Amino acid sequence: QKRIERLQSYLKKEKVESCLILQNVDLFYFSGTIQRSYLFIPGEGDSLLMVQKDFDRARKESPLKNIIPIERPKVISSILKKEGALKRIGLEGDVLPVNQLKQLEKMFPHSEFVDISKAIKQVRMIKSPYEIDQLRRSAKILDEVFEYAKRVLKPGMTEIEAESHLIE
Repeated sequence: QKRIERLQSYLKKEKVESCLILQNVDLFYFSGTIQRSYLFIPGEGDSLLMVQKDFDRARKESPLKNIIPIERPKVISSILKKEGALKRIGLEGDVLPVNQLKQLEKMFPHSEFVDISKAIKQVRMIKSPYEIDQLRRSAKILDEVFEYAKRVLKPGMTEIEAESHLIE
């Protein structure tokens, strides 16, 4: 929720009424799931996760309150028209495929699309104490893996021999 609130602060500041999160990494970051879905975040208020594939799993994985199943992306426009806030919609401009942008432009012909990728990166840059702890734990594990690899790998060893030592 704090991540979404930080993004909403940016949206308000930049006069972007809402955003759609489509890319898996950002979906996971803001919703807790990477099931095929579309995350609508209004400038204020609750988000809406529209899940195309594996709705049950998305409900288990995501802490968001508003999660609904959809059959295909084309229904998003009719769902979001009820939500309003569609004049300026933020998108992940740095990773959004052109064909997906064109599809969205057809679905929302009266909307202006704005690149909010910089804002998303800024939100993701700020780490919670939990995230910092996870980074430290993963770094420790990597250190242990590299120390082990230095002990068991020898010059001239084939990839299969090296792999057999490293997957033990």
